Amino acid sequence: MSKINNEIIVKNRFIQGAVMISALSFQPFVNAQVSAQIDTTPQICFYEHDDYTGQQACFDSTQHTVGSENDIWSSVKVPSGSLLTLFEHDDYGGKQWTLYPGEYASLSDYYFNDIVSSFSIDPLVCFYDKMDFQGTPSCYSASHQSIGKANDSWSSVTVPVGYKLTIYQDDHYNGSSAEVNAAGQFRLANINFDNKVSSFLLTKADKTFNEYSWVGAHNAHASQGYVFAIGYMNQWLDIPEQLRDHNVRSLLIDIRYEDGRVELTHGTDNAGEFIDRMNNEIVPFLKANPDVVLTFDVEVTNNVLTKDQLKEAMDQMPEFTAMMFDPRDPVWDGKQEWPTLEEMAAANQRILLYIDKYDVSGDYGDYYVLYRKDVTMENMWAVTDYDSCEERHKYGVPTVNILGHKTWSRLFSMNHFPNVPHSGIAASDNNWDGLYPRIIDTCMPATLLDKKPNFIAVDFIEQGDVQEITEVLNEGGVIFYEGNGATQNIVCGIGGDKTRYIPSGEHGCENDEARSAKLVDVQAGTTIVVYDSPSGNTNDDYTVIQIKHNLSEYVIDSFENNVSNAAVNQWAFHNNGLDGKISYFEVFKPGDYEVTPEIMLYEGNNATQNIVCTLNVYDREFNFKNSGSCDNDETRSAKLVGVSAGTQFTIYDSPNGDTGDDYTQITVLQDILGTYDIDSYEDSYSDDYVRVNFHRHNGLDGKVSRIKISAP
Repeated sequence: MSKINNEIIVKNRFIQGAVMISALSFQPFVNAQVSAQIDTTPQICFYEHDDYTGQQACFDSTQHTVGSENDIWSSVKVPSGSLLTLFEHDDYGGKQWTLYPGEYASLSDYYFNDIVSSFSIDPLVCFYDKMDFQGTPSCYSASHQSIGKANDSWSSVTVPVGYKLTIYQDDHYNGSSAEVNAAGQFRLANINFDNKVSSFLLTKADKTFNEYSWVGAHNAHASQGYVFAIGYMNQWLDIPEQLRDHNVRSLLIDIRYEDGRVELTHGTDNAGEFIDRMNNEIVPFLKANPDVVLTFDVEVTNNVLTKDQLKEAMDQMPEFTAMMFDPRDPVWDGKQEWPTLEEMAAANQRILLYIDKYDVSGDYGDYYVLYRKDVTMENMWAVTDYDSCEERHKYGVPTVNILGHKTWSRLFSMNHFPNVPHSGIAASDNNWDGLYPRIIDTCMPATLLDKKPNFIAVDFIEQGDVQEITEVLNEGGVIFYEGNGATQNIVCGIGGDKTRYIPSGEHGCENDEARSAKLVDVQAGTTIVVYDSPSGNTNDDYTVIQIKHNLSEYVIDSFENNVSNAAVNQWAFHNNGLDGKISYFEVFKPGDYEVTPEIMLYEGNNATQNIVCTLNVYDREFNFKNSGSCDNDETRSAKLVGVSAGTQFTIYDSPNGDTGDDYTQITVLQDILGTYDIDSYEDSYSDDYVRVNFHRHNGLDGKVSRIKISAP
């Protein structure tokens, strides 16, 4: 077995002695046949037979397992801006073949007919040395911190759909920079970057509104501050607390006209005047949070409301109506999809309001009220069977019915609450095991479009895990399970779009429970680290998982295995076992993970048995008997992690570093990008990575009492 494992961690650059980890990337693909034209709706399409005939299946980006369509495909079309890798086995293993943009009429020509069991789709950004997308392109599937010989040689670029490009004048993402926020063809001279690119980041583009999932408060107004009958109360918390403390962004409210005014109602209860609560609760919150977009799903109780009555009320809410989304605004002309949150915030149209009564919807002059059935699809409220998701309206209808915007995606409002609100069962209804499987396995397929919910409406929003579930739906991430192989109950879930450090007990992540995980919609370059130590100390068991491709779904069967395949690299540092003992969780977005170079000393030979201690690499020297950092006379081998060329360390039998007794000097000859095992201290040898000189007296393994480390 090789001592070196460079596939686990890839070093991109050093930052104050730490190694920066980011996405593994393909070598640049150079081919004059790659088209500079960008497909506006790129999909990989497989076909059952040669020449693109028979059953067809098309997929957007991210990695997929084939499932029921295993081993049936004979031809495929790969659009520009995409890179396809086929795998023989459903775990992204076995024979593999990478296909660049083009049409492949017969997979049998490449010995891949009817054997595709899994595949990955990666973005492809292409640079050209000529101004007008001419010449031989250099195409990459991920960010590059240094482009080598191509440095300062590019004049134009094509950016794939769904991604944005940041280019830098210097290596390692340093120096002046420019950002290309849209897909398409771009001349670099137009942004003052002709022949100046030395490194670049390729990241996902900003999402459009319809690509998000939001926490929805069912009967948000029917809270303890306004409704006193327990059977009618759907929320303990009032609206300001829902918005401020629990990330609610969809408010389901009931209104009717009564006593000469529009009231918020629930049953026969009055839950406050509509005008007052919008002016006094919603407007101040939006002013204080200028990037937030809120959705109002409004029902008219007993049909008691006219358009004139609603207008009379809303005309007394000028700051509210000034922030309402207006599809008639010319700023949205020509858009083929919903705007991004950033665009809605820039236009200050941050209140999306639709109503269930058709004759109350429509044009109000300075503002516009949407009709619910024109905008959403929805399942039935008052859930009695969580294994069903009965249609309320518009399943299977992919787009909205808004004049001028009929290409925009229809929004999915998912109701998940019982007929009679009950705080005693809300925690189980809203937790991972009660809610997440219903979303993924029941309601999404029921829409006939496999549509992810945009709004998840629940009672008692502070109970359960709805915030964490929407986090993972929005960002992708990792879901931890009590059993191996992603079985038994879900422990917790953590989003992957932001870097997070989570001690056990926070974010719903219970201590000493997780034994496996499922990765869902995770970006290449994401890194996950789990620890036995409650403080994230590397002296006990820990495991590093690095994502190599965009993944739609992948199971981490155990945290105690070393794994390297096309999907992930998993590096398990064993002490006495990690499954069911995790006490600290870390998730790093691409580019954020830093590994401090370390020397790990082990009790057994070949880097086995318990970890004696883990030492950061910097100039230091100490006696094991006096320091307390490492147990005396224990270590027999070592593992080097991310250690740089020029590092040298010496271990001694003598506590005082006397060279009259056994000692071994180890010199690192080239950067260790992953790990390197020193199987024993009693061998002298030299290879490409290290030089080991053992000075024998009567043996050193299991007798080490001192170490001296010299960093370059």
